[in-house]
Amino acid sequence: MKKVLFILSLLLMPFMASAQNTILSQVDEIAQVEDGDGNTVLNVINLPENGQNHYWLSVGNLGVGNKIVQIQIDPAFELFLPLGDNLTDAVDAVEELFKQSKEPRGTTVKRRGCLVFAVPSQDKLEEVTVTSRKVLFSRNLEFMLERDGYTRITYVSKSHLSTLNKGMKFYARFHDK
Repeated sequence: MKKVLFILSLLLMPFMASAQNTILSQVDEIAQVEDGDGNTVLNVINLPENGQNHYWLSVGNLGVGNKIVQIQIDPAFELFLPLGDNLTDAVDAVEELFKQSKEPRGTTVKRRGCLVFAVPSQDKLEEVTVTSRKVLFSRNLEFMLERDGYTRITYVSKSHLSTLNKGMKFYARFHDK
């Protein structure tokens, strides 16, 4: 039995060594906002490809349902919004989202985004409706995507956008080329 395991391990070594090359590109995390439980709420990443940067904002997982009732059953797919191809554009795009969170209730803007597993792509962009909402004493941005007859929604608070905006400006101050 030991000989069989040894031979199998020798046969598998070349495959294990070649598994070092990955299809996924390098992902650089730029800024991240977590809630009180340590769960990531917002995340800005850079996906460099062929020497070109591509900045994306992850607003998290979307619920599934209609405009009134949403059920959180999809923990794998995230909604990504493209922020631009350089750090200045990314900082400006996050600033724009933060400013939209201060707009009057019901202000709507159409943006492009992609709901994907793991790595976003410019090829999979679709229309996302971003609406400012006010609930009691808090302000939120609603990110809504209509797909397959379902409405998929997530909410991001103004305070989280403010934290992300400050984090992006801080990062840009020290990493601007």
